[in-house]
Amino acid sequence: MALGVKLSIEDLQAVARLYEVRWAANIKNWKERDTDYCLWLVSCPDQQNSWVTHTGISLAKTITSLLKELNL
Repeated sequence: MALGVKLSIEDLQAVARLYEVRWAANIKNWKERDTDYCLWLVSCPDQQNSWVTHTGISLAKTITSLLKELNL
């Protein structure tokens, strides 16, 4: 049984976009055994260097939501 997570092309593009516009970020996930999904926790600093975190089931959507909040 594998506990890994497979990333889609959309996920990889979102990660690349995140690191294009922010100088630091944290991407973590929480996955339970015997499930096909995980919870993503994505954090990065805003323009005042306060860290902002978003969570979601889709990595790409979570990153997009975070960047929208930061107006990036």
